[in-house]
Amino acid sequence: MRTMMTLDSLSSARLTFGVVAAVLALIAFLISRKYSRRGLPPGPPGLPLIGNLYDIPGPDAYGHVFYADLAAKYGDVVALRVFSKTLIILGSATAAIDLLEKRSVYADRPGSPLVEMTGSTWSLVFKRYGAQWRDTRRVVWQHFHPKAVGAFHPIQRREAQELLRRLLKVPRDLEGTIKMSMVATVLAVAQGLPEGDITHQWVDLMMDAAMGFIESSRPFGYFVQVFPWLRYIPAWIPGMRWKQDALEWRRPTEIIHEKLFRMAQAAMKRGEARPSMLSQLLDDLTSLSGPDAEREGNAIKDATASVVVAGVDTTSAALITFFRAMLMYPEVRKRAQAELDLVIGPGRLPTHEDRDSLPYINAMIKEILRWHTVLPLGIAHRCMEEDQYRGWRIPKGAIVLTNVWSILRDPVAYPDPDVFRPERFLDDETSTEVLDPGSIAFGFGRRSVCFPCVTPVCPGRHFAEDTLFIYIASILHAYDILPAHDAHGQPISVDAQATPGFLSYASIPVNISGVALNPSHEQVHQTIPVLGMPEI
Repeated sequence: MRTMMTLDSLSSARLTFGVVAAVLALIAFLISRKYSRRGLPPGPPGLPLIGNLYDIPGPDAYGHVFYADLAAKYGDVVALRVFSKTLIILGSATAAIDLLEKRSVYADRPGSPLVEMTGSTWSLVFKRYGAQWRDTRRVVWQHFHPKAVGAFHPIQRREAQELLRRLLKVPRDLEGTIKMSMVATVLAVAQGLPEGDITHQWVDLMMDAAMGFIESSRPFGYFVQVFPWLRYIPAWIPGMRWKQDALEWRRPTEIIHEKLFRMAQAAMKRGEARPSMLSQLLDDLTSLSGPDAEREGNAIKDATASVVVAGVDTTSAALITFFRAMLMYPEVRKRAQAELDLVIGPGRLPTHEDRDSLPYINAMIKEILRWHTVLPLGIAHRCMEEDQYRGWRIPKGAIVLTNVWSILRDPVAYPDPDVFRPERFLDDETSTEVLDPGSIAFGFGRRSVCFPCVTPVCPGRHFAEDTLFIYIASILHAYDILPAHDAHGQPISVDAQATPGFLSYASIPVNISGVALNPSHEQVHQTIPVLGMPEI
């Protein structure tokens, strides 16, 4: 009897063990399928379960360089897996156009708990694809399509001339001076704030908001973007420092979204506001009522705040790149000034109407956009449905990044890509058609890296290029940009090093060491009185 019971127990134990083993095997099989690279584009193999977690560059790394190296090994479409998430890196213009321009399934942005926690969901750059996004992009389109941006030319010209006044004093903080000028421009364009309300505090807020935007949207920058349930873990638990970061990033975004809107409305009631995008939109809003008015009002608030945040950092970075390029390539500066001398003459400053007559200045703008891109990996797209490309599987929910930096440094499209050479974009000096960097630097498809976009051509591109034109042409017509000298009287050398990270700046010396604005250019004595500035 005892033997039979023992045998029965042994048989039952074996059965239980077999069932458990089968369940575990099934779970392992399901996990392996969920985390596998089956059918994906090529890429590094990764580790079990965590996949390519350790192949994702950190916040202080040159991620675009790392991904360019992966593309050299695996091709222009590379897939990485992080747990169950898929990241696709596009390393060529062909792949980016094929997927992001020609297919609507990539119009969405990845959902991010950090974007929600920082209160940044109002930004059109990060809005999920849907009715609210369409409402807000329509509002932006009204003021930033190619035929509309001319209304902003007087503001751009005025702020460019104001920057000349500030540069006349040779400011020690060149970077801060440039950013302040851009803040004044976009706050006047979008919100119509009176000059007295535009102070340097907005520069700091814009920079803090931009940093929060970038960090909260950086793919796999925080574990909460892989495991959203982590947002519910208390902040005092070790490893939850990111929750404090999210609270710090939330403050500037709320001020820009809410306080700016209230300040602009108050200025309108006092009769002190300047004509702007917001004032015109609110005038049009009076014809609506009820839910339609509320929906349109929300779109207006989101659109104007989005323009403010998007317009400052990117254009400031392009102007900083311009100063560095002029220090490194004085022959480019001299050729541009010779063109300005010939077309403009000594008696006035350039205007937007001169742009078609200044091909070399326009070529410089294209080369600035190519030579250094502020967002070298753009902003992530999300695949909304399962897709196929070149026989590979692009899973639903996959995050798609474009290596803008490597595309604009392609030695086939742009020979000697590290050299700042505007001549590559002049029709009379190139035998082949060169891809316009603006079609890459401002994003692909219906989503933009700079301004919110509603067509394959980003309307923010026209505003940004208009701004760069009037600033660059005015600065070069009034000043020389010369290197500083060391204690031995020798010019201090400048290189093209850029800052690492998802947001990248040309690392211009902050205290103007290496930059000396010298009003020896022959036009300055004629143009300064036009600005109402004292003679030198």
